[in-house]
Order: sequence, then structure tokens, then C-alpha cells
Amino acid sequence: MKYAHIETKTNKLLGWYDDEIHATIPSPNIEVTEEVWQKALDINANAYENNNFIVKDFRTDEETLIENQELFRIERNKKLNEADILINKAEDNNEDTATLRAYRQALRDATREWVMPTLEEL
Repeated sequence: MKYAHIETKTNKLLGWYDDEIHATIPSPNIEVTEEVWQKALDINANAYENNNFIVKDFRTDEETLIENQELFRIERNKKLNEADILINKAEDNNEDTATLRAYRQALRDATREWVMPTLEEL
């Protein structure tokens, strides 16, 4: 038989145990069938709520915000590099770069409001 070791306060899945392999099964635990165990593995379940294994985000709001801001900066930096290339190409072709430079500045300022500008907006 298989067992899910569950943290009482958070319902966080702490580990899987099999009485054919493990001499000691930690408590608290939930006895599960092979089918339930396989389904939980298939979805990478990390919590147990309402008699179901689920995927739950255990991060704090602050941790989520920090991660989202980092992802935003990564995307913004990629767009900054692309804007620099476009400006260089425009300069090489003696084209006006004012709009591209405004776009690049808007990208630099994007972390003030956390809104990604687009070139079409300018």
C-alpha cells in the first residue's frame, strides 16, 4: 500500500511512502490506492485538499510579486536589446530614430508602473 505524508496545517504533500519499501511510514499520512498515487504523480500534486491531490502555489504574495517582477524585467531587457538593434539599423540607413528612442525610453521607465510599452503605442 502507498501512503502520502501530509503536513497537518498546510495540507502540503511532504512525500510518498510504500510499505513494501519503507519500514516506517511518517505521520500524519493518508493511505492511497495505486491509481490515486499515479494520478497525483501525473499532475505533480503537492497538496491534499477536499479528498483530492492538487497542485497548489505555496508562495507568499511577496514571493509571487518578486518573481513576476523579475520575469517582467527579463522580458523588458530582451525588448531593450531589440530596440537598440533597431536604432542602430535605422541610424545605418539614415532613418529617423525619434520614435525608436522614445520606445527605448518607455521600456527603461516600464518598471515604474509595471506596464510593458509597445512600439505601436508611440
